[in-house]
Amino acid sequence: MRILFLCHRFNSLSQRLYCELAERGHEVSIELDVHPELMIEAVNLYKPDIVIAPFLKRKIPKEVWQKYTTLIIHPGPPGDRGPNALDWAILEKKQLWGVTVLEASEEYDAGDIYSYRIFPVRFAKKSSIYRLEVTESAVECILETLEKFESGKIDKFPQDNAVFNPVVPKDFRRINWEKDNTDDVLRKIYASDGQPGAIANILGTDYYLFNVYREDYLKGKPGQLIAQRDEAVCIGTKDGAVWITYMRSEEKNSIKLPAIRVLPKSISETLKEEPLKAWESVSFETYREISYEESKGIAYIKFYFYNGAMSTEQCYRLQEVVKYAKNKPVKAIVLLGNEDFFSNGMNLNTIEASESPADESWRNINAMDDLCEEILTTNDKLTVAGLIGNAGAGGVFLGLTCD
Repeated sequence: MRILFLCHRFNSLSQRLYCELAERGHEVSIELDVHPELMIEAVNLYKPDIVIAPFLKRKIPKEVWQKYTTLIIHPGPPGDRGPNALDWAILEKKQLWGVTVLEASEEYDAGDIYSYRIFPVRFAKKSSIYRLEVTESAVECILETLEKFESGKIDKFPQDNAVFNPVVPKDFRRINWEKDNTDDVLRKIYASDGQPGAIANILGTDYYLFNVYREDYLKGKPGQLIAQRDEAVCIGTKDGAVWITYMRSEEKNSIKLPAIRVLPKSISETLKEEPLKAWESVSFETYREISYEESKGIAYIKFYFYNGAMSTEQCYRLQEVVKYAKNKPVKAIVLLGNEDFFSNGMNLNTIEASESPADESWRNINAMDDLCEEILTTNDKLTVAGLIGNAGAGGVFLGLTCD
């Protein structure tokens, strides 16, 4: 079938669907949503059998869906409508959630349903649920729906008792250090991960917070900066503490950066360091960006770099762990990345925010090259790239350096 994707951007779900459909012999083309008129023009030029919208932020013009069968992938179960489906699911502590493939219509997410899947909701960040449960469910739904069209047995049903949920108000994402317990803080940041971030006041200034981890050992007053580790900061909560790895300021066009780089320099120079090596064992829940374990003579290295982006410093920290593994009496070293990403190569945000992006880009390239060389020169052990998450850009070549 000739299939046209209409996408706000070619994100992980869109890429996965493209691969799944292309492998099954479908002819797939992609049109990025720049302007409604261009959307109409692209559809009329391509003349698809079916239009699929994996990820859109704009309503599809009626000139498209009235002329061509148009499928919307909505990250919510039947009856859910609105732009912040996953955000609401996490904030409202839903136990079950889903994905629905529905027909485009005049109203947002109001069309007839072709297929859907329901899944249990992990207590995890929105972006992770999107990349894993939502993506897997969406692929199943689209394949099922296309089989219906190919067989000529098209069945769909209207939505009953649908509820439109509006954009999550900013105050719902705001952290109150005095009132919110650790789970509340985690939930607000999980629900706001990726965009727009949970908002919190730190030392009199509002920041957007991303990528949070529970801390069960360190304690402090609510909202107090307790420590730093690998450019993340530990902040006290009502009943414990959390680690925040990425932040951005409230300024327009600000970008997400390692938390310690966003805070005033006086904080980074005075805040206590709480180092934790990848191979150090602890009996409590905490944050570490790299972990090292051995089992049956095999070394396993996991790295939890936010969105898979690796700054110059992170490349060298990972290289240190690879060196450590090379000096251990193990038969093989397995690089695993993490469930969301293996690696996406260099960190473009830290490059952009540096005093000299050109120089920092060169430093980051060399740091990645040094890491790859460290792996390539492992002569007495097997090296394996275990890609349990996506890889892109330099992250692909990082995997290829393994045996």
